[in-house]
Amino acid sequence: MTAPARTFSILAIPAVLVIGAVVFVGACGVPLPTEPVNDVSEPSADVAVDEPSVSAEAPAPEPHFTPMTVRPVLTNAAVVGDALLAEYPPLLRDAGIGGAPVVWIHIATTGEVDDAHVFESSGFEALDRAALNVARAMTFNPAMNGDVVTDAWVQIPIRFAVVTN
Repeated sequence: MTAPARTFSILAIPAVLVIGAVVFVGACGVPLPTEPVNDVSEPSADVAVDEPSVSAEAPAPEPHFTPMTVRPVLTNAAVVGDALLAEYPPLLRDAGIGGAPVVWIHIATTGEVDDAHVFESSGFEALDRAALNVARAMTFNPAMNGDVVTDAWVQIPIRFAVVTN
């Protein structure tokens, strides 16, 4: 008489490895990122990038927690959609390469974006620059803390993806 064949779930092995990796990273005391990282190098002189001028009088504030009872709400989704299409680097789009850089944006009390930093790179410098340009095109209803309008830092992933029909 032959022994019955033993089966096991192939999907269980990767889940165990993933859980083990998370526990290992947590046990090693690896600090979680708490500040944005701007890994995007400056564009070369022969590449024109439209960026707002920065005043030498007051340095830009660093991203930080902003207490608020009402989060900012995007008011120009159609413009942002157009900016996503316009800013998507053609070479990456045509090659089917996408990504989702995570961007810190500072929303002033007027609802305008007055600063943006890449927090987590997509791995493609051109996508990271495009995400910053898209972030600067956004406008919001400003954040509120109680009944006081306040400026706020928010973190937003800006996703570039090729959509096929």
